[in-house]
Amino acid sequence: MKAYGPACAKEVLFFNEAYYGLYEVCMRMEREEGLSEEYGRRGGAWLTRMDQSLSSLQQQLPPGHVLVRELEGYRDRQKQRFDGLARGNSSPS
Repeated sequence: MKAYGPACAKEVLFFNEAYYGLYEVCMRMEREEGLSEEYGRRGGAWLTRMDQSLSSLQQQLPPGHVLVRELEGYRDRQKQRFDGLARGNSSPS
């Protein structure tokens, strides 16, 4: 909160919740080897939430801020993992 203010801190917490929500969905997909409709829906919802948080942070922070770039990297890695699992290409991440 000191570094970015309460509104940004709140979005970082929302991003964190969504990141680990998608992480859990991916772990379940890896264990069960497949994409159920429910996992696809939940994974998509978590990705949408991460994107919403990133968009909000981009509006609140200066362009190209290091925090946004770092969180985009986390989002991109989980999205790639999820997309790969959804296509049936299970790979450890």
